[in-house]
Amino acid sequence: FTFSRLPFFLDIVMSLYKVLAVIATIVAVGSALPVQSFTASLESAQKGVKNGGSLWAVLVAGSSGYENYRHQADICHAYQILHSHGVPDSNIIVMMYDDIAKSSSNPDKGSIINEPNGPNVYPGVLKDYTKGDVKPKYLLDILSGNADGVKGVGSGRVVNSTADDHIFLYFADHGAPGLIAFPNHYLIIPQSLSAKDLMNTLKGMHSANKYNKMTIYIEACESGSMFAGILPADMNIYAVTAANPHQSSYACYHDNHLGTYLGDCFSNHWMEDTDNATADGTFNTRTLQQQYSNVAAVTTTSVVCQYGDTSLSSLPIQDFVGTGAVSASAKRSGGKKETNSVSSRDVELAILHQAVQEPRDEEHLEWATSKLEKIAARRSHLSDLFKAIIENAGADVMSAYKVKDDASCDNDSTLSQLDCTNEAYHMFGNVCGGIDESFYTHARALHHLCKVTSADRVMDAIKTECKNADLVPPFVLYDRE
Repeated sequence: FTFSRLPFFLDIVMSLYKVLAVIATIVAVGSALPVQSFTASLESAQKGVKNGGSLWAVLVAGSSGYENYRHQADICHAYQILHSHGVPDSNIIVMMYDDIAKSSSNPDKGSIINEPNGPNVYPGVLKDYTKGDVKPKYLLDILSGNADGVKGVGSGRVVNSTADDHIFLYFADHGAPGLIAFPNHYLIIPQSLSAKDLMNTLKGMHSANKYNKMTIYIEACESGSMFAGILPADMNIYAVTAANPHQSSYACYHDNHLGTYLGDCFSNHWMEDTDNATADGTFNTRTLQQQYSNVAAVTTTSVVCQYGDTSLSSLPIQDFVGTGAVSASAKRSGGKKETNSVSSRDVELAILHQAVQEPRDEEHLEWATSKLEKIAARRSHLSDLFKAIIENAGADVMSAYKVKDDASCDNDSTLSQLDCTNEAYHMFGNVCGGIDESFYTHARALHHLCKVTSADRVMDAIKTECKNADLVPPFVLYDRE
């Protein structure tokens, strides 16, 4: 024996220690389960999914700023569900800006909660891609397993899936017809993922046998437009959206102490359903269809929709959120709560109105009042500007803002019309002073223009009318660190 071989022996000792620790954990969990149940749980933990493949999860919060607290809270809660159900961190990839827990606006530093009196869901959450690394291109690289596309970015981890694997994608943020939003560059320059780009990536993954089955949950306004008439039923992909192609999604659970909304109604409901099934012992038999039905029944503010291969809804939810045994101390999500829901389009206004009514102090009142005045000015200017853009494009203003009043999950928009909307979204952000929360009230108007006239005429109208527009710039409205 020589000291030069000491590191070698220490590595062996540490490896044995880790193995013994894993065995001890398995024994501790197994002792609380019947033999058959314990054996099944052990096999599930080893395999990930029933066919012997692995389970992968990609969790994405596509916003930044304390006013969007709820999106990162949703994602943190989802991570805790997957983690507690035995999905290894090596198979979970998280994208979030990570500016909420330590925000100067957060009175409970280091804490994020997703429901009233809920637990802190922030500890332990992975931070693979944060701040400026939360980009639509990187999400597509991660999903498709393109490690070269994220080389030197964040953790650099991607979904290394095979034809035997299941994938769960969960996204929470703002949206508009045919797109879901990502954090702006320099606060105002828009980023988005179009339905076309997402679908091209999914089709490429299907052709390359990158998965066996996939489930996608999207929390965003008009989120149904990402899949309606676009996602085929023969790709082994099942998608659920917070709203149909024409509606806003809704935020839930305003918290006076934190001064923000804790979650989004659809997101809170699917995670509460999962938590409740875990606590009452029905998790192993709860199917995606049962969860969809439960969530659709309690999400009364928008129409929850399902798309793609709906036959996959007969699968148990554990196939996509983990099959491992959960501690017997798992708690049922609290009973029925007052949601205090508000359209995602109006969250910022609702937060500020509440702050004016119940300010923490004089300084807080002054801040909220000033910001409300700026937003009112911004919204007034935007209304005038969009009226001019609509008329310039030869369309009717009233028709442009008319919301399709039905519960249908169908969409009569073509992919080219949705692509035009995405182009108009970026054109507006680049030449009209940027994108902010107030913009999304008008997103459907741009989509209407793309349906009734040519894309070229829409872009020309935006450029012409924004040239001399007197806008309150979006960046003065935000308090960022």
